[in-house]
Amino acid sequence: MMVEVARGVAAWKLLNDASFIRDWERLRSRCPWATSFQGPSFASAWYRSYADEYGPLLVLSGVPQELRGLLALGTSATGRNIVNVGGQQAEYQAWLCTPEAANVFPWQAIRAAQQASRASRLAFRYLPPLTPLDWLNDREPKRVCRLERHSRPLLWLGDGTHIAESLRKKGNRSRVNRLKRIGRLQFEKITDPAAFATVMDEIISYYDFRQGATHDSLPFRDDKRKRAFHLAMAQHRNLLHITLLRIGDRIGSAHIGVLSGEELQLGIIAHNPFFSQHSPGKFHVFFLAQMLLREGCARLDLTPGGDAYKERFANAHDTVHTLGVHSSALRLACHDLCEEAVALAQPTLSKLRVTPAKMRAVLTKVKRIRPIGTPLATIRKASGWVYRRREMLVYRYAVQDIPAFEPEFVMSRDNLDDLLAYHPAEAWQTRNGFLRAALQRIEAGLHAYTHAEDGRLLHYGWLIERQEKSFLTEVRQEFRFRANSACVFDFYTVPCARGRGLYQANLQTMLADAARIPDTGSIYITVLANNGPSRHVIEKVGFTYDTSLLERVWLGRATRWTAARTDP
Repeated sequence: MMVEVARGVAAWKLLNDASFIRDWERLRSRCPWATSFQGPSFASAWYRSYADEYGPLLVLSGVPQELRGLLALGTSATGRNIVNVGGQQAEYQAWLCTPEAANVFPWQAIRAAQQASRASRLAFRYLPPLTPLDWLNDREPKRVCRLERHSRPLLWLGDGTHIAESLRKKGNRSRVNRLKRIGRLQFEKITDPAAFATVMDEIISYYDFRQGATHDSLPFRDDKRKRAFHLAMAQHRNLLHITLLRIGDRIGSAHIGVLSGEELQLGIIAHNPFFSQHSPGKFHVFFLAQMLLREGCARLDLTPGGDAYKERFANAHDTVHTLGVHSSALRLACHDLCEEAVALAQPTLSKLRVTPAKMRAVLTKVKRIRPIGTPLATIRKASGWVYRRREMLVYRYAVQDIPAFEPEFVMSRDNLDDLLAYHPAEAWQTRNGFLRAALQRIEAGLHAYTHAEDGRLLHYGWLIERQEKSFLTEVRQEFRFRANSACVFDFYTVPCARGRGLYQANLQTMLADAARIPDTGSIYITVLANNGPSRHVIEKVGFTYDTSLLERVWLGRATRWTAARTDP
């Protein structure tokens, strides 16, 4: 079987040829294992959105008479990196060919692609079910290919009974009713590209915020082309399936997936963190399944990966594969050796609860270590064991005493885009740690007050509307607040923005908002006694000293007590 390679100008000429695109779509419809990720609509959107990063490389058979085989790839500018069309954006990666060429075309196409580039490895993640793999038993492919099996969770829709029963469970009914009390529930499908564009940025914020907190990754912000790629896909009819769950006038959750015939792939699922306690993402999947059933779909592909939440929805499984093709047997052996080392280390890392995000955070901190500063930190820690005295001051503001402030700076409340604009400014900070803490606080009902400029977060602080007690780690003591009290805490200003009055403006804004919370009597703030600048701003705004919590350590032995300062 003869194959030819088109790249650069020749490939773009084919991609702009309507006749070739029709042949491509016709071939996809004849290929039993094909998904929309191998179709011309998906490929065209990706090639154009990522044109400055990857150039098209098409391996073809049967052109110009009748297209019988096609492997669509992208090559980097250097040619050393070669990926399947879509790269990491494509959940399923494979070649297209007629059934009679299923055991001939794949190997010839892959070898032709490797010869046309300088890449040492071509990976397929994941091969769709039904992809013919008998050709891998031939002598040459067996030397350089590595095939791995993966379980794929599925939600078969059947007659809808399974979904209906889940929604009738007492706990689910209760959560849905709580959502309805917040606002009218409306589950809708978006088919208009212009309407999709209007909600895209809000969906991105929800998605990136959770991904940053859980995986230390901001998919859209780290990949500036990703947004344009999704908007480009939305221009193609029946490629994307986009749904929203609205709670009143707010978006509670959203899903963006690629549709392949009777199967929808679980793609980007994002939910509003301010509704997290009501599980909008969970109900989105249930409502989506009901919609798909009405539209004639057979199943929701929950996609491989081993995520626990997917298994909770799954009622069936099948098998998919990853395939790695190396340029030589030696490179395959080296790759296997690295994989074995990772597999051996995995159980130990799991026991220690070391995740990839934590590993990245540790590496980030290691990179910031200053050789001179490390011994000094050790000395300070040792001296703290010998003798240390700390005092935490508690300040209070009576609500009836709060004046009408006019803050110099405008502060945003619960602005996820501001939080996503966080950049570590000091060695002890990490993006993942900040976003993880922010997500936990928002889900617990706390409010973030922020100020950002030019795409960077300069200042933030947090408000708790109702606080009964707090454990102050600096002095390792618990403090109980008066009844019906609010609390403000964890303020930070990046070094380059200090001295501008951001802290004072934020305190004034938060006090004004806290005073409007029904039945609130007091607002509290705590600060270390030796933090002179913060104390100056706190007292300038109008807080009055309440009490002190103290800790004294002598030779490792700690004494703690509470007292009122005579000279705060």
